[in-house]
Amino acid sequence: MEKITVFLGGTCQDSTWRSVLIPLLGKNIEYYNPQKALGHWSEEDKQEEIQQRKDCDILLYTITKANSILSIAEAIDDSHNRPERTVVCFIMDDMSSNEVVQITAISEMLLENGAEVVNTLQTAADIIDDIADDLISGEGEDEDDEI
Repeated sequence: MEKITVFLGGTCQDSTWRSVLIPLLGKNIEYYNPQKALGHWSEEDKQEEIQQRKDCDILLYTITKANSILSIAEAIDDSHNRPERTVVCFIMDDMSSNEVVQITAISEMLLENGAEVVNTLQTAADIIDDIADDLISGEGEDEDDEI
């Protein structure tokens, strides 16, 4: 059976959301985790992340801090270029009311581009599994991929 790859983009630093999400993913899902130990990010890691964003079947961005500017920019870019395969999860538990207002505006942009926007890791995992099932069955093929 075919495996689907998911790019686990989003807040890094000291975040632990990936360790919560990974066990929630379906059995046909593999993932690329760009998070490295603090101080261990290299130019090679940066290039690998850029390539993985291009190659992975599904792009997930989980944002836990409103100051995750690069991750937010990448999510908006991918929501524009690959909206049917982009999922963005905003965990706003530790955000100020001003940050929540900003994230709400960003969410609206992502939704207008066609991305899925959610606020729990379980919902993100469920959507990723649905997209993966569609891709495996051939229902999620891009129009450009059709003959």
